[in-house]
Amino acid sequence: MTHDPLAHPEAPDEVGPDELHVRTERRVDLGRAAAQLDQRDRELVALRYGADLTAKQIGEVTGLKTNAVEVALHRALGRLRDLLDENRAVDESASESSPRDRVA
Repeated sequence: MTHDPLAHPEAPDEVGPDELHVRTERRVDLGRAAAQLDQRDRELVALRYGADLTAKQIGEVTGLKTNAVEVALHRALGRLRDLLDENRAVDESASESSPRDRVA
């Protein structure tokens, strides 16, 4: 069996503080946005990306048809993207007007 390094790139052993900060912020942002989804959307996203189930497997667990799972996941991911964009816009707006950023 041949190992293709591009198929599954190895994570670097050491991550610099800047990269660690960016990754942490992304995880916090994603968690905050996911918490804003309704329960069904959160469940579908968690089953697909957390439990790594296929649409067919999710259908078996939830009683939905595979196509319905695919459509619902597509829509849930769209809502998640929208929430991430909204949260980023709010964060950017808040940081622009933050008193700590102003020079005395």
